[in-house]
Amino acid sequence: MSNKQKIVSGLVEVNKSHSQKRKCDSPGCLKEGVFPAPRSRQKLTEYLWFCLEHIRVYNRSWNFYEGMSDADVEKQVRHDITWERPTWPCSGKLRDNHPNFDMGIFSRKNWDQHELSYTTTNTSGWRPRPNSDQEKALKELSLQGLVTRDIVKAQYKNLAKKYHPDTKGGDKSAEERLKRVNNAYSLLMSCEELI
Repeated sequence: MSNKQKIVSGLVEVNKSHSQKRKCDSPGCLKEGVFPAPRSRQKLTEYLWFCLEHIRVYNRSWNFYEGMSDADVEKQVRHDITWERPTWPCSGKLRDNHPNFDMGIFSRKNWDQHELSYTTTNTSGWRPRPNSDQEKALKELSLQGLVTRDIVKAQYKNLAKKYHPDTKGGDKSAEERLKRVNNAYSLLMSCEELI
């Protein structure tokens, strides 16, 4: 069979399928069923065919999650997020020990080196990531560059003495500044990277 004959026979098949009209699956309706709708949640690839009027009724009443518990809904949503494909965590075991797991510049080794450039040095101190909350907290404490836990504590003590309401005679702006200093100090002291 030549390509031309295949194309012609394909067109004939398409025309036959268009000429065979489906009846609307709604009981008592004699109109043509043009619009597909899933039979049920379990049979999403098996269709009922409706006319425009009845597909609208069907769509208004269709609720995929009807009758499911909250846990079942959550499970279904998680399942749909990955296109119903199995997943597993990309733990260090797979990433670091699997011989064919090479992510190039995103490999653990390169990432660790990248992290070191932002976070710690051997003895000099710690530097937060640019534009992070920790960097803003350092600016609030009037600190720049590499810092240690002792440097942050010392600077906090100086600023707490400077802006304490008792030393400023109840000045509201000093009180607000001290609140910001306290919040910044709390944030920085909760950082595990700060040495």
